[in-house]
Amino acid sequence: MIFRHAATLATALLLGLTTAGCGDDDTGDPKSAKGLEKTTLNVGTMPIVDDAGVQLAIDRGLFKAEGLTVKTRMVKGGAEAVPALKGGALDLSFGGYTTWFAAQSQRVMDLKLVADSYRMRPGVLVLAVPKNSPVKRPKDLAGRKIAVNVKHNLASLLTRTALAPHGVKVDEEKNTVEVPYPQMEAALKNGSVDAAFMPEPFISQAAKNIGARTVVDLGKGPTATAPIAGYAATADFATKHPKTVAAFQRAVNKAQKLLADEAVRKDIIPKYTEIPAPMVAKLTYGVFPTDLDPARLKPMNDMMIEQGYLKQPVDIDSMLVGP
Repeated sequence: MIFRHAATLATALLLGLTTAGCGDDDTGDPKSAKGLEKTTLNVGTMPIVDDAGVQLAIDRGLFKAEGLTVKTRMVKGGAEAVPALKGGALDLSFGGYTTWFAAQSQRVMDLKLVADSYRMRPGVLVLAVPKNSPVKRPKDLAGRKIAVNVKHNLASLLTRTALAPHGVKVDEEKNTVEVPYPQMEAALKNGSVDAAFMPEPFISQAAKNIGARTVVDLGKGPTATAPIAGYAATADFATKHPKTVAAFQRAVNKAQKLLADEAVRKDIIPKYTEIPAPMVAKLTYGVFPTDLDPARLKPMNDMMIEQGYLKQPVDIDSMLVGP
């Protein structure tokens, strides 16, 4: 059930994207000038802020500098990314760590994590309620209907983890309702749900349009250090194409470093999403990590075990691809 939707911040964060390529359309000749085993990569992407690294690496020619041509394909989440990787339709893909860890734990396939993409920070993900809601504190959410983009995934995992210390036990079948992100504001307004798990830009939009207010900031408390999403490949692909994977990794990490600059974000995000530039400048952003650190990924492992999403922890170290 976890594979129905990968996203970290949710796949419906935005309503559209433009796919992009980098460099000329080559044939993937294994005898590349840089010794790469494969020079054309098919990469799964999503039209969300979290996935800015690949898009910026394309836009700034970072992949091209590594001898790579990257062709992007939109995926709705784990429901598409996991089988597409397994079947070879994708070489690498963006996705949420809930998806990657579940696939690894359930032995759907053997995965390698290639690059980190997005990590929590205060204000990035929240539980919001209508302006005049009687819900004032986290414990007031007991028994309430909470909108999540998809059950049994990142949204419900973080919601359950964040509310547990307040004595609130969330039954995903009884207490959560699946609502696409663009419709959550309306659901709060018409009272069909009492609260909503929201990412940016929907947090800012709902606050402006209906006076929605934050009851739980998931960037604080037990979910404060949660990793959100990253790029993965099958172990088989990574083993057969080590130089190619390393080149991809270098380009993405360089892009991630550039994303610390507000001007860079303002330039790239409107190019592959439908967020207008003026709004991009006002959003609250998470962290764009520039390397893979197992210590940063461990909290997701722990949360998934605690909430019953995994029967046993995954071996994070064995999933990482250097350096």
